[in-house]
Amino acid sequence: MWFSASSVSDTLADVLGFHVSRLPLLTLSVQLGFVVGAAGLAVSNLADRVPTRRLFVSSALLGACFNGVILVPGVGSLGSAAVLRFLVGASVAGVYPSGMKAVAGWYRERRGMALGVLIGALTVGSAMPHLVRGLGFDWRAVLGGASVAAVVGVLVLAILPLGLRFAARDELFDWPGLGRYLAAAGHPRVGRVPPPARRPGGQVFEEGDSLVVFPQGSVLGGEVGYQPGTARLARRLGRQILPVVLSGSHRVWEHPFSPVLRLGQRTSMRILEPVPPDQIDFESMRRIERRMKRMALHPSMATARRYEPDRDGWWDGYEFEIDPDFARLHRRVEDHRRKTPSRPDPGG
Repeated sequence: MWFSASSVSDTLADVLGFHVSRLPLLTLSVQLGFVVGAAGLAVSNLADRVPTRRLFVSSALLGACFNGVILVPGVGSLGSAAVLRFLVGASVAGVYPSGMKAVAGWYRERRGMALGVLIGALTVGSAMPHLVRGLGFDWRAVLGGASVAAVVGVLVLAILPLGLRFAARDELFDWPGLGRYLAAAGHPRVGRVPPPARRPGGQVFEEGDSLVVFPQGSVLGGEVGYQPGTARLARRLGRQILPVVLSGSHRVWEHPFSPVLRLGQRTSMRILEPVPPDQIDFESMRRIERRMKRMALHPSMATARRYEPDRDGWWDGYEFEIDPDFARLHRRVEDHRRKTPSRPDPGG
């Protein structure tokens, strides 16, 4: 949008009825609008008060609208065009910096490379109106195309790539490859004595992402009971919970029981109704847990993983609890723990 009017400036002068010597005013208006918009964001601290994704989307939509208004019949003057270009620049001030902020937050490592790719993409995007004009398209197609491209990009960002951060246990950060990715992508680290849950969870939401928490805290099987941390975190932060049932994923990669990655396996997913923060309590979460487990074990779903101590080991020293609804397995695990001293290493 920045250079969309500049690429058709000669035609705009004829259409709007002003001398070509005044064309620099349109370019200057965008730059002045960007400066004023950036200063306004800095003074109001809006970039830190509004989620990055929301600021990016709203700014891009406003810029697309202001850029497209020039096409409306009756705009017809240099002054109105300059005001619209000023508003485009002010809107873009909410796009470029917030985009860089988002990328800087996503990448803890190789951040320079990520920002370089983003700036390169911005450069290519800024030059696109000149390419479209050079291919012989009408000035309306250039301006309208820039606005449409901005809207399409916003829709892709707002709808398709749901920003997700995964709460990962401490030991996952020590795995070769995976640990480096988790750290670089800024996924919250949790463990036996995690930092206050409010801090990492709140930071994720402030950056416009959603937090994925595996309530069982274990890959042993469906019999493992849910931990209360998810409900506590949601209530503290005033965030709703979206229960998702996923079964069959252990057939793809059953770590630590198998190092083999198996593609082409059947998995199943079901999404339940969201739970508002004011409805999150022990009884409601217990009902949801039972419903999710019944759904995961239903014959219509891909086969869920089941915990069998004789096959998988007792995992002494590893923190997990068996759901009391699986009474026989619950008694076996409790009897074993009473007879066996806790050990620091899981498995066996």
